[in-house]
Amino acid sequence: MTKIYIYDLIDLNAILSNNVDEYYYIEEMNLYNLFLNQLKNNYMIVSTIDEADIAFIPIDYPKLLYTSNALITNPDQLPTASNKKALINFFWKNYVEKHIKTTSIPQFMLFSYVLFEIDFSIIPKNIYIVSYETRVTLMNTINTIDNGTANRMIMIPYILNKNDYRKQSKITNYHFNDYTNDDIVKMKQYDIGFFGTISLDVSRTINLYDSRKFLLHFNDTSKFNYIRGEGYDAEKNLYKTKYLFVLRGDTPTRLCFYQCFAFSICPIIYEKDVETYSQLLLPNINLLNSILVIPDIKDNISQIEYCKTVERILEKELSDVSNYLNKIKYHKEIFDSLNYFKEPLANPIKNLITRLCS
Repeated sequence: MTKIYIYDLIDLNAILSNNVDEYYYIEEMNLYNLFLNQLKNNYMIVSTIDEADIAFIPIDYPKLLYTSNALITNPDQLPTASNKKALINFFWKNYVEKHIKTTSIPQFMLFSYVLFEIDFSIIPKNIYIVSYETRVTLMNTINTIDNGTANRMIMIPYILNKNDYRKQSKITNYHFNDYTNDDIVKMKQYDIGFFGTISLDVSRTINLYDSRKFLLHFNDTSKFNYIRGEGYDAEKNLYKTKYLFVLRGDTPTRLCFYQCFAFSICPIIYEKDVETYSQLLLPNINLLNSILVIPDIKDNISQIEYCKTVERILEKELSDVSNYLNKIKYHKEIFDSLNYFKEPLANPIKNLITRLCS
């Protein structure tokens, strides 16, 4: 059995336990306690690092960054890149750094959120960081950047927690267990869907708008049974949808990518995003067989021309229902590999520990 050393950060634990004013904290971040408990319940936790195969650094940075009690600056302002960096540095220097031991075994920490305006530069490069993404997005940049991520990031799926604000339920099982293919097809009222904002305003990034603006022209000729709505419209309609545009928002990855596998939906992603999602730890599963890839948008092509290209791809894809059925053939297995609510040990955690020990 894998032996894990968990650092005892007593002072930091006291801050986290008292930090109850969850000002910006949302359920996508709420993985830490489940993660830590599964480590403790399924692996041999050792008292000294010399006995261990790997070491876990138990700092819940998302909670420290996004709760008002932790903010160094004005708690009425959204966390920015500068104060996030200040907080990461502050907690590392004052509560973690003095405890870190020199060792040859892999050491890792969990950052259970997107890497938007984050800077991990203070964290030693030999420490692995487990997160939903592997590169950092800044508000006013087109491309993701290093910012301390380097080559030590390990990508894990989002947790599908209940989120009352976004009208999302906790998803613990594949939705179509015990359904036949005919049953599934009959349930699918919509060929294609998209849920999310397309507007460009001061609170959103140019990346979000550029990624989605062609959808302002999509289906003008009503070729498809197409459903469009905001994020809080999604879950009640996902089980009715065959294909879903999973186009980046403020950051490259989206929670709805993982919802697709629960609801027998084929995610539609850009070619440039294949590399990102291919980093997920899915033993013996080729994710590419279960997604539909559309070409990247070129600067010399108009939005209307690009839209027509995408529509031609979808017309061909939808011309034969076997295309859809082949895409969802392994969705249950993929969902099981992404599901954090399996007891006693969830596959995303099991696969991560295997990767760290290899």
